[in-house]
Amino acid sequence: MQTITTVGFGDIVAGTRTEMTLSLLWMIFGVGFYSFTVGNLSSLIASMDTKTQQLKKKLNTLNDFSKRIKLPENIHQRIRKFIE
Repeated sequence: MQTITTVGFGDIVAGTRTEMTLSLLWMIFGVGFYSFTVGNLSSLIASMDTKTQQLKKKLNTLNDFSKRIKLPENIHQRIRKFIE
Protein backbone atom coordinates (compact mmCIF):
# COMPACT_ATOMS: atom_id res chain seq x y z
CA MET A 1 0.00 0.00 0.00
CA GLN A 2 2.87 2.37 0.81
CA THR A 3 4.40 1.92 -2.65
CA ILE A 4 1.09 2.45 -4.45
CA THR A 5 0.06 5.56 -2.54
CA THR A 6 3.33 7.53 -2.54
CA VAL A 7 5.57 9.10 -5.16
CA GLY A 8 8.30 6.52 -4.66
CA PHE A 9 11.39 5.72 -2.66
CA GLY A 10 13.79 8.00 -4.55
CA ASP A 11 15.36 5.32 -6.74
CA ILE A 12 13.82 6.96 -9.84
CA VAL A 13 14.23 10.73 -9.79
CA ALA A 14 12.51 13.42 -11.81
CA GLY A 15 14.81 14.69 -14.54
CA THR A 16 12.88 17.40 -16.36
CA ARG A 17 10.97 20.41 -15.07
CA THR A 18 7.70 18.76 -16.12
CA GLU A 19 8.48 15.64 -14.12
CA MET A 20 9.51 17.73 -11.11
CA THR A 21 6.31 19.77 -11.32
CA LEU A 22 4.20 16.65 -11.65
CA SER A 23 5.99 15.07 -8.67
CA LEU A 24 5.48 18.20 -6.59
CA LEU A 25 1.77 18.36 -7.44
CA TRP A 26 1.38 14.65 -6.68
CA MET A 27 3.04 15.10 -3.28
CA ILE A 28 0.81 18.08 -2.46
CA PHE A 29 -2.24 16.06 -3.46
CA GLY A 30 -1.08 13.14 -1.28
CA VAL A 31 -0.57 15.36 1.76
CA GLY A 32 -3.97 16.99 1.24
CA PHE A 33 -5.74 13.67 0.81
CA TYR A 34 -4.06 12.17 3.86
CA SER A 35 -4.86 15.22 5.99
CA PHE A 36 -8.48 15.23 4.82
CA THR A 37 -8.89 11.54 5.63
CA VAL A 38 -7.32 11.76 9.08
CA GLY A 39 -9.33 14.90 9.87
CA ASN A 40 -12.61 13.25 8.92
CA LEU A 41 -11.85 10.15 10.96
CA SER A 42 -10.97 12.31 13.96
CA SER A 43 -14.24 14.23 13.62
CA LEU A 44 -16.19 10.99 13.34
CA ILE A 45 -14.63 9.57 16.50
CA ALA A 46 -15.19 12.84 18.38
CA SER A 47 -18.87 12.97 17.40
CA MET A 48 -19.34 9.35 18.48
CA ASP A 49 -17.86 10.22 21.87
CA THR A 50 -20.17 13.24 22.19
CA LYS A 51 -23.25 11.14 21.38
CA THR A 52 -22.21 8.56 23.97
CA GLN A 53 -21.82 11.27 26.61
CA GLN A 54 -25.27 12.68 25.78
CA LEU A 55 -26.83 9.23 26.08
CA LYS A 56 -25.15 8.65 29.46
CA LYS A 57 -26.39 12.03 30.68
CA LYS A 58 -29.98 11.23 29.64
CA LEU A 59 -29.84 7.81 31.32
CA ASN A 60 -28.44 9.30 34.54
CA THR A 61 -31.22 11.88 34.52
CA LEU A 62 -33.76 9.10 34.05
CA ASN A 63 -32.27 7.12 36.94
CA ASP A 64 -32.38 10.14 39.25
CA PHE A 65 -35.94 10.95 38.20
CA SER A 66 -37.07 7.33 38.67
CA LYS A 67 -35.61 7.19 42.19
CA ARG A 68 -37.07 10.55 43.16
CA ILE A 69 -40.66 9.73 42.15
CA LYS A 70 -40.38 5.98 42.89
CA LEU A 71 -41.23 4.97 39.33
CA PRO A 72 -42.13 1.26 38.93
CA GLU A 73 -39.26 -0.79 37.49
CA ASN A 74 -41.14 -1.99 34.41
CA ILE A 75 -41.96 1.59 33.38
CA HIS A 76 -38.38 2.66 34.08
CA GLN A 77 -37.07 -0.12 31.80
CA ARG A 78 -39.52 0.79 29.01
CA ILE A 79 -38.42 4.44 29.11
CA ARG A 80 -34.77 3.38 29.18
CA LYS A 81 -35.23 1.18 26.08
CA PHE A 82 -36.95 4.06 24.30
CA ILE A 83 -34.10 6.46 25.08
CA GLU A 84 -31.46 3.95 24.01
